[in-house]
Amino acid sequence: MCCCALRQQQLSYFALEEGLECPKIVLISIPVDLTAIVREAGERYGTNEPFINQFVLKVSDFGAPYYLDKEWKVIAEKRTEKLLLIHAKEDYHAPVKNAIVLSNIWPKSRIEIHEHGTHNSILNSGAVIKQITEFITGAPLG
Repeated sequence: MCCCALRQQQLSYFALEEGLECPKIVLISIPVDLTAIVREAGERYGTNEPFINQFVLKVSDFGAPYYLDKEWKVIAEKRTEKLLLIHAKEDYHAPVKNAIVLSNIWPKSRIEIHEHGTHNSILNSGAVIKQITEFITGAPLG
């Protein structure tokens, strides 16, 4: 996962924690355990002990003050918006089990787990786009 995507994730934490208010939120293939994803990325590019820990810390510093190990559960528990989580069953970057944990913590959440697609291709599905549109608009599509 590139630093740009991690930065986007950390900005999402900021928006949620600092009180961004909107009636509905859609999170797509959200990686909950950012430290594990950065570690995996470093290992894929050949970084190993003891440098992998330094790599994770440096990447985490890019998102200050929203570090990779920021406790997200406290933020999720406080949210009152409706949340739609869209996730691919075979998303290896953001395991579906983590999205289920988030869904169980967020008071007004719904999770849609799709058999097809991956972390990077889930938005290529017409069914996914339809679910998101219906959730946001509140109107069923034909």
